[in-house]
Formats: sequence, structure tokens, C-alpha cells
Amino acid sequence: MAIEFILSAAGIIFGIAGSVVLSFSLNKLTDELVLCLRFVDTTVGALVSSQNISRFTGIETRLKGGVTSAKKRTYFGLLLLATGFTLQLIALFLQFCTNG
Repeated sequence: MAIEFILSAAGIIFGIAGSVVLSFSLNKLTDELVLCLRFVDTTVGALVSSQNISRFTGIETRLKGGVTSAKKRTYFGLLLLATGFTLQLIALFLQFCTNG
């Protein structure tokens, strides 16, 4: 009975941790995309309003770094969720084996 509870609790903890990591990953990626959209909006606004054209450099590098970082966190978050789900399944299986 104790091992089922420990596995179930560990599965819940891994699931929650995975969800938190995924939410931070999505937040970081969204922030990078919003930043790029602001740069594009500023450039278009400058083209429409006058002949002075603003040119931003380094956007590709920043976006590439943000996407790479978000991919790593997403992979880690999905790994945590899968581990939590697996632990929950093992706990459920053990509980049915001992009761049945």
C-alpha cells in the first residue's frame, strides 16, 4: 500500500513540475514572438509615416536563441509529464494487483 502511494504522489509531483516547465517555455516563446512583432510593427510604421527607415539588427539571433531555449524546456517538460503519467499507471496497476 505504501509503494502505491509513493508512486502516485511522485507521479503527481512530476506531472505538476512538467506543467510548470511547459508553461514557462510557452511564456518565453510567446515573449520572443511578441518582441519580433513589435519590431515589424515599428518598421512598417516608420515606412508609412516618413522616409526614415528604422532597421533593427540581431532579431534573428535573439529569436533563434529563444526558440532553442524553449525547445529544450519543452522537451524537459514533456519528459516530466510522461514520467509522472508512467508512475501513476504503475501505482494504479500495483493497487489493482494487491486488491484483486
